[in-house]
Amino acid sequence: MLQTGDGNGAIAEFETAVRLRPDDSGYKGNLGAAYLQVADFDTAISEFEAALKLSPQDATLHYDLGLALKLKDKLPEAMAELHKAAELDPGQADVHYTLGVTLWQQGDFAAAAEELRAAIHAKPDYARPITRLEQC
Repeated sequence: MLQTGDGNGAIAEFETAVRLRPDDSGYKGNLGAAYLQVADFDTAISEFEAALKLSPQDATLHYDLGLALKLKDKLPEAMAELHKAAELDPGQADVHYTLGVTLWQQGDFAAAAEELRAAIHAKPDYARPITRLEQC
């Protein structure tokens, strides 16, 4: 349901899954992603934080939390989570791309270019950072 854009349907399914397996960080993370999809950023943040209590070294959960925080305009917190995700898994192209875009939006073009290059290095056929890099 998440992949087809049915965020509300996914929320219902993942809420059931979390009730059945409350200590499963994967279900909590996916529930957060479903809330992110329907733009309920506060609930998404809560779910990602709960999932991270169970799996604190999960780079994807740090990235997802960072993205949700960015969308809530909580940039210092978002940057901390995105940097943690990049530290845990430097090969995640989306982490570097999101860091690059955020830095670009803040006017730090040199650091943005560095992150966008890291995204391209992690995924050479990743077109989005190439376009942004040209804007730096």
